Amino acid sequence: MINKIERLVSIGKYRNYQAVGIVNFKKLTLIYGDNGGGKTTLTSVIRSLTYNQPEIVRGRKSINSNDPQAAQISYINGTVTHY
Repeated sequence: MINKIERLVSIGKYRNYQAVGIVNFKKLTLIYGDNGGGKTTLTSVIRSLTYNQPEIVRGRKSINSNDPQAAQISYINGTVTHY
């Protein structure tokens, strides 16, 4: 199970997201926000991990960003995934 999304770079609305503080997922985590806030992008990152299909994330490159895409996600068992 995903514990925390540590870092997202050049993925949709997340041009340079770095987790700060306690933002860990629980067994049930509610994600809400304004339209255009990045909820769909976040679920795309999770879907990409679930199905091991990095092309899902690659298709969501941030507009006007020259930085390479990156994602760092930690799991409860301590595993860390990087894109």
